[in-house]
Amino acid sequence: MIYTSVSMLLLKGKLKNASLYHDNIYEASHLKTPFVIGFIRPKVYIPAGIAHDEKNIIILHERSHIKRKDHIIKTLAFFILSVHWFNPIVWFAFKKMTDDMEISCDETALNHCKTDMRKTYANTLVRFAYKMHPVNERITAFGEGNLEVRVQHILGFRKPKITKTISTLIIIIAASIGLMTDPIDIMSNEDLSPYIAESKNQDSDVNEVKLEVQKQVRLQSEHLDKIFD
Repeated sequence: MIYTSVSMLLLKGKLKNASLYHDNIYEASHLKTPFVIGFIRPKVYIPAGIAHDEKNIIILHERSHIKRKDHIIKTLAFFILSVHWFNPIVWFAFKKMTDDMEISCDETALNHCKTDMRKTYANTLVRFAYKMHPVNERITAFGEGNLEVRVQHILGFRKPKITKTISTLIIIIAASIGLMTDPIDIMSNEDLSPYIAESKNQDSDVNEVKLEVQKQVRLQSEHLDKIFD
């Protein structure tokens, strides 16, 4: 936590000379990868001097993170990781969460592109690929995550059809309604009464057998005592 706090302060110091591009988007030189920084008022920082198409793709991606509150979720997840630093399962879960975040925002950005930008997107990702320090993964960076999986996913991406989306929503709603309902008791106590009575009779027979066995054992014991006497 101390390492991360110091790193964040040093990073913010380097970003003081960043120039405003648009809204909450800033351009700064010497950046290895674009990223979102900030908790309450997040800002997007992109490397200066990149091409127009690359810039639009990066902005769509980073704005998707902000819209989904990924910068908040990742900060909270990083805090949990810091507490459970000794647990390899938590590290694995944090890594998979980061990968899913990036792939999801890749899909959102591509879905909002008017033309097919898959190749440009993949090239941009490879260009700004950056492996974050494992103790400083609080920042939501464009070039992090599993690069090979992301590139393959981007190149194979297809915009979802409206019919497929509607069908998926219907299935999810139907499954949700089914899971929220309680099972119906199709048999009442009156219907079960013959089985209950039969069960009671069986219990009574078993008790009689137990008493008879105990009686026989007691008689045999008394008989043996008399013989030895």
